[in-house]
Amino acid sequence: MRRSGRADLVIALTISVVLWASAFAGIRVGLRGFGPGQLALLRFSIASLSMLIYALVTRLPMPSARDLPMLFLMGFLGFTVYHVGLNAGEVAVPAGAASFIIASVPVFSTLLAVLFLRERLTGLGWTGVAVSFVGVAVISVGTGTGLRFEPAALFIVLAAVGESMYFVIQKPFLSRYTGSSSPRTLSGRALCS
Repeated sequence: MRRSGRADLVIALTISVVLWASAFAGIRVGLRGFGPGQLALLRFSIASLSMLIYALVTRLPMPSARDLPMLFLMGFLGFTVYHVGLNAGEVAVPAGAASFIIASVPVFSTLLAVLFLRERLTGLGWTGVAVSFVGVAVISVGTGTGLRFEPAALFIVLAAVGESMYFVIQKPFLSRYTGSSSPRTLSGRALCS
């Protein structure tokens, strides 16, 4: 990779990490003026408008009709369940704790992939799953002078499970759809045909 390409990559990664990390605090601020569903709708109205403009400019082809039901399910799980659940949880759960609970998405994704995609997990992988679940449980009971269960944390766990289901369901589609606007990659045919 050229030196300028590497610098561009580092800048892009830094911006991504800063924006992702600040999202949890931004949600808390947004919840002062909007309800959980309203905030999610506002965020995705802006994102949808941006995507529509991009799709029109690049002449992005429509997905295959046979894939639409699963794409709608993925959208519901990965966007509606995830964002409304996260927003609803952050009404009562601090932003830092919410970000740690959401960090369980890879664990739920792994477990769902083992169950539904027949993927294998090593002993070290199972240990990581157990440690992660213990961490989520500790964060979910609260961080105060005494231990108490914070019911709003369940919304965030639901958000993490929804996002994990989105990732597992999307895996078979990754061979048919990419970020490219090439008609071949969006036609519903496998890339390796």
